[in-house]
Amino acid sequence: MNRRLKEHGLTPVGDETFDNNDTDMTAQIIKLKNAGAESILNYGLVRENTFVVKTKEKLSNEIPYVSAWGIAGPAFWKAAGTSAEGVLSSTTVTIDGPQSAERTAFINEYKKRFNEEMSAAFAVGAYDAIYMFKEAMEKSGFEPAQIRAGLENIPEFKGLVKHFASVLSSPRTAITR
Repeated sequence: MNRRLKEHGLTPVGDETFDNNDTDMTAQIIKLKNAGAESILNYGLVRENTFVVKTKEKLSNEIPYVSAWGIAGPAFWKAAGTSAEGVLSSTTVTIDGPQSAERTAFINEYKKRFNEEMSAAFAVGAYDAIYMFKEAMEKSGFEPAQIRAGLENIPEFKGLVKHFASVLSSPRTAITR
């Protein structure tokens, strides 16, 4: 992330870390506030983000907080409670709001099979990845070079995340399509 920020002429005022066992992020939040942070970006999952937002609430910290797909489902909102208010999330898909018929069917089947709400939006992307790899392996084989060739030769894939015009036509192009 620091490399990308630099490419855009931006320099972070802080780069804080935490241990897997940390449950209070007071030191990190105070350091970022004192450094003049205008926003906090954390690529963490439900557990870590919950501790950060609960600490921010305890400190009455108003710095905007942004995270990624790891908090895009009900599990974060349930764990963080009112501390989650105002948190922004960057994600490919959500499991609420308008959905395609296929994605709705997937979400409903999940609820039916597991008798609970889907708590992580990444399941939709994981579903697509599994079926892309399945198609590639069925067509080309199971060795790494065969799998890659299989992915490169899938002309299109109608997934739950999106309809891919080509899955992987050359290195890294899947990221831009």
